[in-house]
Order: sequence, then C-alpha cells, then structure tokens
Amino acid sequence: MASTSERNQSESDMNCDVIICDLSDTSDTEIYSHHDTDSEQNSEADEELPNDDSEFYFGKDGVTKWKKTMWQKTQIRTRSVNIFSQLPGPKSEAKSIESESDAFTKIIDNEDFSRERDAKLTTVTEILDLFGLLIMSGVKRAAHFTYKELWAVDGSGVEIVRAIMSQERFLFLLRCLRFDDITTRKERKKLDKLAPIREFVEAFVLVLLDTQPDQAMLDEGTAREVINRIQKMRKEAQLMPTDPIVVGWQATEPLQSVVQSHLDYIQSALQCPLLDPSALPAGQPIIEKDFQIKNASLKLTLKHPNPAASQRSVATSVSSVASGPCCRYLNVELCGEATPQLGATGRKGTVLLENPIGDYILSHDQLHKQVKVIFGISKDIRLCLDPEGCKEVDPRSCSPVDLHGSTLYAYTS
Repeated sequence: MASTSERNQSESDMNCDVIICDLSDTSDTEIYSHHDTDSEQNSEADEELPNDDSEFYFGKDGVTKWKKTMWQKTQIRTRSVNIFSQLPGPKSEAKSIESESDAFTKIIDNEDFSRERDAKLTTVTEILDLFGLLIMSGVKRAAHFTYKELWAVDGSGVEIVRAIMSQERFLFLLRCLRFDDITTRKERKKLDKLAPIREFVEAFVLVLLDTQPDQAMLDEGTAREVINRIQKMRKEAQLMPTDPIVVGWQATEPLQSVVQSHLDYIQSALQCPLLDPSALPAGQPIIEKDFQIKNASLKLTLKHPNPAASQRSVATSVSSVASGPCCRYLNVELCGEATPQLGATGRKGTVLLENPIGDYILSHDQLHKQVKVIFGISKDIRLCLDPEGCKEVDPRSCSPVDLHGSTLYAYTS
C-alpha cells in the first residue's frame, strides 16, 4: 500500500505540470518538470508543525512561537532590591486601630516631644512672664523692633528677655494659649469679632482697670494741660528747650489749687521754675498770654532769668540774622593734602546744625557725614578746632550745637 504522501505526489504529477522556460535560450524548446514546488513546501511545513499536545503555539508565519506556560528563569540570582523581607500593609501597632481617633493617637502623643523642656507644664508665674514679654514686645515694636530682636545675641537684644525664657518656649506658649472655649468659638465669632478674647478683655477692664476717674486723675490731667500751654508758648517764641526761662503764672480757683498741688510735677517736666508774677525779674517779657482751662482763667508770662543776658542774646540773634543763617551752624574748611571731589570745587562750606530751629539737631556722626558730602570725600575725616589740626573735636566734651558759629578744619585720616 502506498503512503499518503506518495499518493498526493502522484496526483499532483497528473493534474498540474509546470512548464519552465529557459529565458537564456532563444529557441522555443519547452522543458517539462514534474516538480510541484508548492506541494513540496506544504509537505515540509506539515512535518515541522507540532502536534496539539506541544508546549508552544506557532504564529501564521510558522516561525514565531508562543509558550503555553509561564516562562521560568533558571540559574539566575534575584536582585536584592526585589527581595521583600515582609509583606506591605499595616504594621503590628496599626492593626489594632478601629477608628480615626485611634489612628490620631497613634501618630500624636502629648507625652512624646523631642525636647521635654519645651512641652513642660506651665505655671502662673510663667504665664505672667509671658504677658510681660508681650507688653515689652509691643513697646519695642513702637521703636521698629521685631520680637525676634529681643532675643538677639549680638548685643542689640534685651538680656533680661533671654533670662526669662527662650524664644522657642515663648512661641510654644503663644501657640497653645487660649482664652475661650474653642469648640464654641465659631458660632460666637459670627456675632462678636473679639470672641476669642472677649472674656479676657472684659475681665481685664472690670478687674484691673477702674473706669471711674477720681479727682486725683482729673487734677493730673489739668496739670498736663498747663504744661502743654507753656510748651506751645516756648515754640511760638522760637525758644530752644535748653534756653533758660522763668514762668510767671496767675490763675483763678479751682485751677490755682491744682497748680499749687502739682507744682513740683510741672517744674520737673518744664525744667524751669514757676513763680508768682511779683517774683519775676525785671525787663520785658518774652511772651505773655491768657488761657481758659476747666472754666478757670490762667495768665502765663515767660521771661529770661537774667535781663542782661537776655539783651546780649537779642543782640546776638539780630547780628546772626544779618550775617548768617537763622539756625545754628558751623563753618568748615578742608585742609591738608585732601582735595574736593565729585564736582565740589571750593574748600570752604557751612553746615546747618538744625533745620528748622530746634529740630533735626545733628550728632557728631551726622556732622562728619555732612562735611564729607560737602567736599565729595569718601575717606574718613578728622574735625579740628585749629588750622594746624592739633586739637581734634572731642565728642565726649561737647556737642556740635555747642560749637555754633565757629569754624572747624577737616583733615582726611
């Protein structure tokens, strides 16, 4: 019996004869071939295809193979980063958590702080210290200080602040300090913007502050009004705070009794004596005015304590107005090898020690700066009282206004 492949081969030979032409030959000779190439290839492919129980799937191209089972690596060491020592998931401490509050207590523990002294229990004394620091911080802030500068260690801080408590403890107490019930604050804040501190403010006002002024407080306020009137008269007369004067006063009751009882307080604030008009020195008054204070009349008179000195002062003022500025001033002259720079050409100039009268009085450092600006000098300078530069101005012995009208000589250091 012939095999299946032989029978298929004979059938192909009988049914399909392929005619192959030799293109290189020009003759019409035909060559008959009994090879069936397609059937031969199909036969070879049938032999290479695996059976149904094979471990691979073959693609349409007969070459690509797909494995029926998962590929297993053999004889290859697993990387350490891919080795898990434990399965991911909650740790043993978290497996007992049943609610959000339990989870919160696992994360935050009020007894577990990096530094126990920062979370220690506070005392009444420490809270009072905290209030004192807040008041000091507010006072210093008026002078353009920040609260951090109170703890500065470069010499500009306040030493007693560092002795009271650390900056970290100060901020910790501020974060924890409450003056009300935080659970009801939101509702109360809708009606009262000061709800977080309302109870504290009311207690402070009712307990610590007496809102009913007594007569002593009213009399002290009246004394301050008298001081204010005298200071305004000084300013109107263009007197300096250091100019010596005496004040004559005359008042009706009840103002007279108030001034008598606060006489020391008024004289200390004005740095000048208050006298009866009959005790004033002779001579013309500097200024004289009448006032009404608290339904009482007050007459004030300002005079020089020494009439002869006052005449010389008036003469000096007239001569200064005629020959120089009204404000106090200094003449300066550049000496030595230094030369004017930055567009300056002259070696002489004038510096106003105040402008206007009595305001913006120059210090020694500011005077040096102004002289350097006048002559365009960037180097440090020495200001001397003599042209030879032997006697330098001593800031400890006098102020610039004490040298009013004199000439200083500038030398570069």
